[in-house]
Amino acid sequence: FLNVLLKHENPVHLFIPNSKTYKLGEQLIQFKETNQLRVVGYDLLQSNLRLLNSGTIDYLIHQKPKVQGYLGMQSLYKNIVLKTDVPLHQYIPLDIINKENVMYCQ
Repeated sequence: FLNVLLKHENPVHLFIPNSKTYKLGEQLIQFKETNQLRVVGYDLLQSNLRLLNSGTIDYLIHQKPKVQGYLGMQSLYKNIVLKTDVPLHQYIPLDIINKENVMYCQ
């Protein structure tokens, strides 16, 4: 994978669509020092936060898992206990986290 990246002279943008962003991010530290690279990943795991704060990962998408869990349990309660209809879709805004605003999300 890194061999392919090394061939590019133009900026490279990577989107890693799962919480394991840190696994690839740790391999990109040296590449990022000498090349234009932007990395976007998911979830505020400690490993991802460490790489975000060091500048290896540029952005993390925070999906608010506690809010998702709360809304799921609330819907279950409303449907089973209260016998009421629950909405088919519940929209939750995502947070785009960078090292300048990470302190507001923890």
